[in-house]
Formats: sequence, C-alpha cells, structure tokens
Amino acid sequence: MDSGILKIFKAVADEGSVSKAAQKLFCVQSNVTTRIRRLEDELDIRLFYRKKRGMELTPSGKTLLGYANRILSLLHEADRAVKETEMVKGPLNIGTLDSTAAARLPSVLMRFRQEFPEVELSIKTGSSDRFTQMVLDYELDGAFVGYRVENQDIEQEAMFNEELVIASELAVKSIELIKNPTLLVFPQGCTYRTVLENWFHSIGKVPYKVVEFGTIEGILGCVMAGIGVAMFPYSVIDKLNYCDKIAIHKIPEDFSMVSTMFIRNRNVVTTKAVEAFLRILRDEN
Repeated sequence: MDSGILKIFKAVADEGSVSKAAQKLFCVQSNVTTRIRRLEDELDIRLFYRKKRGMELTPSGKTLLGYANRILSLLHEADRAVKETEMVKGPLNIGTLDSTAAARLPSVLMRFRQEFPEVELSIKTGSSDRFTQMVLDYELDGAFVGYRVENQDIEQEAMFNEELVIASELAVKSIELIKNPTLLVFPQGCTYRTVLENWFHSIGKVPYKVVEFGTIEGILGCVMAGIGVAMFPYSVIDKLNYCDKIAIHKIPEDFSMVSTMFIRNRNVVTTKAVEAFLRILRDEN
C-alpha cells in the first residue's frame, strides 16, 4: 500500500463515485477502478459497497479512510516542513462561522494578506460541528467554532467573547409574548440555533416552527419583514447595521454569553503560516 493508492481511495470515498474521483485526479476511470480492486485484493477486504449511483464505504472502508487521512496529512506536513524557509508561505486552510467572518475577521484577513502575500489562504464557511470533524480529519489547519470542543485531539483557544441576542421585527416588544414562534436559523450544527432552541424550551415556547436559511443577510431580512425571530451575536447585528431596523432582545447570561474558539488538531505540527495567522488574530482581538 503506497500514498498513490491512498490518494485514489480517498478521492473515491470523498466523491462517492469512481467517475467523479477520476475527474478530480485527472486520470481515466478504468485506472481508478483497477487500483481500488487491487487494494481490496491486497487487504482481502471489501472497502466499498457498489451501488447503481455510486460507491459507499463499508465499515472497513471507513476505518481505512481515517488512517488514509492521517497518513496523507503527515506526508503533506513533511513536505511542507522540509521545504519551509524563513519566508511565511504555502497553503493555509481556515474554517469560520458566517457570523465570525462577518463581524470579527475582516481586519484580521486584510492585515494577514498585506503582511504575508505568499500564503495561499483559503476560507470556508459552515457550522461548528462540521468544522470540528474537518479539523480532526486533517482537512483544515484550523477553524472557528461556537463552543469548547471536548476531544483530546483538539487544541483550542478562546478568541472572541460574544453576547447572543434574539432579533425580531421592530413591532415585537417582548419575545415571551409571541404565541407560535417561527425560528429563522442556519441548518443543524449551528451553535446559535442550538442555543435559541434551548432558550425557547426553557420558557415553555414549544412547539415552534423552524425555517432554515443559508446566509445571515437572508435571515436578518426576514426578521425585519416579521417572518420570524433569530439569534446572533450582537456584534454581527451591529456590524451589518441592523440595530435600528430590528428589535434586539437580551436573554439571561446562562444562554447569552459564549466564546468563539479557534481549534487545531493537536497531532499536527504548527506551520509558520498558522503561527502568523494566530499572532495577528491575537493582536486584533
């Protein structure tokens, strides 16, 4: 088993399709199929379930994928380490919550770009749960999440303290008076959605209706139109200039005070690019 076959195996696992993996790897489909069959023969185990519309990992395949992610990450890390000079350069893949990207990161990213133009910076937005798994799977160098992660392989640091508030249309004077609340939220995995749902449970406002969105602006626009209520850090609402367009309702500190954590995989050597990003992040905090 070599790194080449592990790359092919990972591509098929990630894409769920031999044809898509072949396109990703810029090789012919028959080569991918042959290499996967040889790997299964070598290990004497079935790694994929073959379906009409793709490939799905077997339990053994899922086990191998974990090791493949670690091995390929270590090879990439070794390559970067031996080539790294005093100049800060190379790839840097960061995950961030939409709210953090909107309210906290513009000045950090601008300064980082100015000081380290040789770094290939990639920013992904998404949920805390997804980013935690991506860091553990060596897919991100670091990520911002909305809670402290309970995992021994995660190294984390509190970067921003946020006050969560509930946003409603201006006509709403008290959230408690809403009879059948509609919650405007991001998909499952969002920390603020979890807090909002927990708070409504705590005051007995169940059941409620949930409407999912993909953007902050979409949610706040619908809040302003009176379609429902949402939860965000106050810093986000202020940064996007919505404070005079919607009503802002404070909730008890047990629910409202949260820390945005920056997490990294403890098993990965910190590169100069990550060190530089963290230094600027701490300076701007």
